[in-house]
Amino acid sequence: IKLKGFPAWFMHRTYHLSRIPSVNRKVRVVIDWTLALFFRREVVALGELHDPRESFTEVTPPVPG
Repeated sequence: IKLKGFPAWFMHRTYHLSRIPSVNRKVRVVIDWTLALFFRREVVALGELHDPRESFTEVTPPVPG
């Protein structure tokens, strides 16, 4: 059977939802999918973050050793 459009999308989501092990996770995924229908994906630029630990090493003293 070849499906297209909404039925194909629905079957795809239903299959993946059936493979999630716990009810708690299934509910969280359904909520996430529902919110994704109404809100755009947040895009965050991390280009300026070359050394993520730099700000921490600047304010913490060196460990004696």
